[in-house]
Amino acid sequence: MNNAKPSQLPNQSKRHYVRTFFASIFGILASVLILASILVVWANHTLTDTNAYTKTVAPLVTKPEIQGFIAERATDKVLESAPVQDLADGLLASTDRINKTPDELLQAVHPVVRSSIFQVLSSPRFANVWERTNREAHAQFVQQLKSNSSTLSLDLSPIITSIVDELKTTRLASIADKIELNPDDVRLNLQGSGIDKAHKYYRWSQDAVVGLVALTIALVGLAAWISVHHTKTLRRIALGTGISSAILTVALYSPSFIKPSGPDSDAQNAGLAVAGSVLGDLRLATLVIAAVCIVGAIASKVYSRRRSASA
Repeated sequence: MNNAKPSQLPNQSKRHYVRTFFASIFGILASVLILASILVVWANHTLTDTNAYTKTVAPLVTKPEIQGFIAERATDKVLESAPVQDLADGLLASTDRINKTPDELLQAVHPVVRSSIFQVLSSPRFANVWERTNREAHAQFVQQLKSNSSTLSLDLSPIITSIVDELKTTRLASIADKIELNPDDVRLNLQGSGIDKAHKYYRWSQDAVVGLVALTIALVGLAAWISVHHTKTLRRIALGTGISSAILTVALYSPSFIKPSGPDSDAQNAGLAVAGSVLGDLRLATLVIAAVCIVGAIASKVYSRRRSASA
């Protein structure tokens, strides 16, 4: 006599296999899209929200790696814009200028100029100018994107003006008027097809956030609904998402362990400092998601076993 229950019949088992297969596929896609949603939401928020953007870039100018990099590049610009003899006359004692070639004078004034610029960059006043300028420039740029403006510009030129003004309070005061730093170096003006592309990417980023998050939620729900064991499927999605987030977190933190060396070490250190500030919120988000998902999946498993044992 066949005592098999309806749920144990071959056709029923086959249907369970099919449901489990598709639930697994949808679950894997859901885990991938959860991470993709995190990245897209973070990027969109960081780049298009003025408060988030300012929070990201404002601390950069206070970092020694950034200050050193900017000071070195600005020093080169100052030495190129002002005659070396004028710099030497204003910065060096007469005994340090006598019988010196232009190259020797250049080497002598370099550390003085760099020290003065570093003094400017380290001042709280310049940090305020940096933050305010970035906030205003970004707000204007986003407004241009939202209004589909025919011109797009990110104007950070007040930073250059501030540097020149602040140099008048340093040892470079006597020659500050002769220093020419080009504000156009920090002014971004998109033209032609670049404007159309910027508008297109902005609209796409806004639509992508909503669409991707909606698709992710739909896949999670579909995977749970089509599966035989709903709770187990959700637990597996959470565990997969947690492990993937943990791996992503490690990858995001890996640049922090790089120790640059060589002639371009100052640029590399500056780049790592920028990466640390830009990725800060993303690192924290992936770490929290990894912890919540993994702990939640484990807790759910323990609860299920205890419930089964007490039944």
